[in-house]
Amino acid sequence: MYKNGNGIKYYSNNDMSIGHYLEQAEIFLNAFDSSKHFSEYTDINEIIELFNIQQLMNSGVLLVKWDEHTVEALKNTCGQFDAIIGRFFSGIKTDNFIKCFQAVAPYYIGDFWHLFSKYKTYSRVDGNIFIELLSKELAALWPILEYKNIVDYYDIELASFMRTSDQSAELLLDSFLSDKKRKYYFPKALLPSEYESIFESYIESDLPNPNYLNLMIDQIPQLCWGDWKKPWREC
Repeated sequence: MYKNGNGIKYYSNNDMSIGHYLEQAEIFLNAFDSSKHFSEYTDINEIIELFNIQQLMNSGVLLVKWDEHTVEALKNTCGQFDAIIGRFFSGIKTDNFIKCFQAVAPYYIGDFWHLFSKYKTYSRVDGNIFIELLSKELAALWPILEYKNIVDYYDIELASFMRTSDQSAELLLDSFLSDKKRKYYFPKALLPSEYESIFESYIESDLPNPNYLNLMIDQIPQLCWGDWKKPWREC
């Protein structure tokens, strides 16, 4: 079901799908079985779907047909979800982390990392196993770098990974030089003085992205390598 894109999903208040998913959320909430035991929740996508339904109901967007009583009843049902989600994510540990992640539907990946951060699941997953997810290319790096507490917890491991990863140069450029700067947190153990070697390796790699190469050619020669805290300083 979930792998086929059938799960309820909140994207944003402005996304055209929100009306459809509010309808689906209403159907789900009206049929929700509050007597279902924690142990019966075995699909991580079902758990992430609960989170998305919460997001929808907290969005402030309402269906015209809903009155105050309906909204209150639906939100009360949603209030039961935190305990279910928290209980499930507290059960993710080193020995089942990779298996759990691989079961996540693609459109729920960002939500997984949000919940992984919110419930401090990282504190129960060994750094070597966490990095294995990245080194085997089972997960992209960029969604992880959006969460400061995950980056801080795996500081040493992520710094080591980024020194040799093909993803690093593009993420640094997206954060510091791109017109559409993205907010990423980088490991403190990866020193600004190391960025130059990351860029040089990227330039010499087999398939560098021409857009990023142009960005580097246009801007980097006019800037100092060593001062990334501003993040850049003109020479």
